[in-house]
Amino acid sequence: MLPYYDPHVSANLDDAAPVSMIASYAISGLDGSVNVQVTVEQTIGDDNHVYFCVIEDDVHQHDNMARLVMEEEVLTVTEPGETVSVNRVFTLDPSWKVDDLEVVVWVQSSAGQHKVLQAARAVASYVGTIAVTTEPPGLGAGWTLTGPNGYLLEDVDSRILAVFEEGDYTITFDEVEGWGYPTPVSLTGSMVQGGELVLSGSYLGGPF
Repeated sequence: MLPYYDPHVSANLDDAAPVSMIASYAISGLDGSVNVQVTVEQTIGDDNHVYFCVIEDDVHQHDNMARLVMEEEVLTVTEPGETVSVNRVFTLDPSWKVDDLEVVVWVQSSAGQHKVLQAARAVASYVGTIAVTTEPPGLGAGWTLTGPNGYLLEDVDSRILAVFEEGDYTITFDEVEGWGYPTPVSLTGSMVQGGELVLSGSYLGGPF
């Protein structure tokens, strides 16, 4: 499909969009919310709608897999300088991987060729980051991280991740054959707005 659409996209790259958008989203447990502010830059018709879609990467080795299309909203502004804010809430399926989710928002006409006036990926409203570090590097040490509103993530080795919510996060390190557990085996830290939380575990002994 790319060879078909690419020339059309390239031919219109220098065209000024008639609307601009600022979009953001947040996730708490299995509850999500998205907000978009649409501003009219050039006069448009009254037949446009705002659309929302949750996508997920790395699904059966495919990116941008559509997981949920939310109810559309009629765009009520038509003249330059007019702005409207639109909100949606949605529910995640427990099988979706939060770290691979994004929300796409676009404005599209319902008439004629159904022209898309503008599109954007919503910005995640993270509160801070958590750095998980395991020593020695590359050991394949597993761990489980839990947090507010049912937050749960399982992974291995060191990783930096972003989180949406303030509150306490607890990491528990798994057993690695031939190595002694980190001391302590579980750590809890508190995340605040703009925080950078570090949770570290060092495995002892080992076969070498």
